[in-house]
Amino acid sequence: MYTARLPGLLVLAALTSALACATGDDDSSPSDASAGLTSGTGDLSSTGDTSSTGDTDGGPTSSTSTATASTTSTSTSTTTEAETDPGSASESTTVDTEDTACIPGELDCACVDGGCDEGLACVDDLCIAPLDCAGDDNEPNETEATATVLPMITDDDDDESSVSGVLSGDSDVDWYRFIGADTVFHTTEPTTTLDASGDLRFCMFLDCLEDGPALTEVSCPDGTDFAISPELRPGCCSSAGFELKDYNCPGGDDSLLVFLRLDKPLFDECIDYTVSYFL
Repeated sequence: MYTARLPGLLVLAALTSALACATGDDDSSPSDASAGLTSGTGDLSSTGDTSSTGDTDGGPTSSTSTATASTTSTSTSTTTEAETDPGSASESTTVDTEDTACIPGELDCACVDGGCDEGLACVDDLCIAPLDCAGDDNEPNETEATATVLPMITDDDDDESSVSGVLSGDSDVDWYRFIGADTVFHTTEPTTTLDASGDLRFCMFLDCLEDGPALTEVSCPDGTDFAISPELRPGCCSSAGFELKDYNCPGGDDSLLVFLRLDKPLFDECIDYTVSYFL
């Protein structure tokens, strides 16, 4: 019986020996079982895990352990800063300029509410130096608010007054004011005469004392032009004296506050004048 089984055992022993040579004599490294490839900046990790067990009667057992390979590749980023070519850079140049702003009210600058600094006159909304004309003792009287106050008169034609002055060129303006009282048995007719050494503009504005300028009615005679003063008083202008008989105060009292203005000579010169007035 043992002789009959011998060939089979010999064949089994030969196969077992061949299998042991195939697994035991392999010189490759376990790390060769996996490969990691990296492209750019990514990481690739590969893990292989193989376990093989052979179990036979009287036969050997072989085991292949886990092989892990990890390959990391790091890319380096290089930043290159390009310098600006000084020759192509634009240059900024600051130019200091003198402040030439004109201060209102000063010489050769705009007027301020129709006025200028002391010693200057407002002509066409520009402050200029007036002519230095002697003999005018009524200054300053360049505005309606600073008008030279003259003696009061009544509507008696014998009650007359006058004023003399000098218009200092085309930059000067002379204002005067007086009260004309309405009395019984007389008629109020504001009248002026003008004697001047040169051509100029002469205006008369009325303000009813009882009613105010808003209710004062004025009709200008031939040869004169209707005008409104800066403070909204109605009146008339001419190149000579005139009579304002056609006016009306709504109340029963015709007493007046009268304003006189002399300005705008034909030439830039000193003009002597005398104004006579009565009611």
